[in-house]
Amino acid sequence: MHHTRIGIHAPCILYFRINNHVSNVQHYFHISYEFFLNYQKGLIILRTITVMPVYTHKGSPIAVKIMMFIDAGYFLHWLEKIGIKKEDYHFKSFSQHIAGKNGFPQLDTVYLVRTYYYDALADATKTQQFNDQRTFHGYLNYTFTNFEVKTGYLVDQGKMAQKGVDSMMAFDMVSKAQSNQYDIAILVGGDLDHLPAVKMVKEMGKEVYGVYYNESVSKELVREFDARCELKKDNSEYKHGKTFFENYKEYIKK
Repeated sequence: MHHTRIGIHAPCILYFRINNHVSNVQHYFHISYEFFLNYQKGLIILRTITVMPVYTHKGSPIAVKIMMFIDAGYFLHWLEKIGIKKEDYHFKSFSQHIAGKNGFPQLDTVYLVRTYYYDALADATKTQQFNDQRTFHGYLNYTFTNFEVKTGYLVDQGKMAQKGVDSMMAFDMVSKAQSNQYDIAILVGGDLDHLPAVKMVKEMGKEVYGVYYNESVSKELVREFDARCELKKDNSEYKHGKTFFENYKEYIKK
């Protein structure tokens, strides 16, 4: 708080102004208030005079820090559903699209710190599938800035199931919230297993926004999100030519 000015505004009315910096995870504002205390009527009236964004010393608005956490199994299933190969999709453009006004209209000045992509590796004895995954993960890390792949593993339980992915994702969301690395977490996923982490992050004073497709999402998880964005066909526009992935494969062969 910077200063308080007290004076007589009118007979029987005490007037003062408070200039204060108010912040939440979405916006940082400098707000001036006027209070009118009317002794005769026993009323306190609050009027906002100005609302201005707080600026850095370089003159730009303070940006909201965002981290995106992508459940790869969930997201790749959506890509397959709409007929797009993962190698043809521009993941970084998708991240930048979602982490802003296109995905969430209430977001204005944002800084996308990093996108984390959580996948499960096939058994290394399944050489071709394992090598294909490793190549694709290397491609993501190499091609897209501030994009990091983290892996668990696949196990055969009658059908293939991910192990270690959800727990790794939960640990990162919670630990990075605790160390104040972000203001808003954007979770791309729809499994109920994510619910405990979402609740814990919110208890730490952060916000969690959800990105999902309605055909496969836990309604309880959706209710817990602070804001929601449904994956739709227009999110598939970030296709690119074969140059990205094919060029990367040619590069690693050299």
